[in-house]
Amino acid sequence: MSNIVALQTPAPLRPRDYDPAQLALIRRTVAADTTPDEFNMFIEIAKRAGLDPFRRQLYCLVYSKNDPEKRKVSFITGIDGFRAVAQRNGDYRPDDEEPVFTTDDAAKDPDTNPHGLAQVTVKACKRHGS
Repeated sequence: MSNIVALQTPAPLRPRDYDPAQLALIRRTVAADTTPDEFNMFIEIAKRAGLDPFRRQLYCLVYSKNDPEKRKVSFITGIDGFRAVAQRNGDYRPDDEEPVFTTDDAAKDPDTNPHGLAQVTVKACKRHGS
């Protein structure tokens, strides 16, 4: 029996609107090196998921930015983003264990995986009763 629980976004979720100065700040910092389309996608994902890049809930990473053949962009939900979603769900209980990072030297690549991350395990617990 699995204890994995699908987190659902409650309705209604009001997307955050950013003014031009905030968008420029996000573009220079959290989403540096993105193309206009990648940046627009990042902002749209943040709005729809109700995640705030200013609160380190959502990250944007560009890999191999100087090589068009290998270029990739990843939008990554941070632990604070998962916590925000879980809190909105109402069933959040933080786990007592820290995240576990597993690395593999064979997986290291200076452009796409400089630390050689092979797996990251983060536990979330569903609260039972009051």
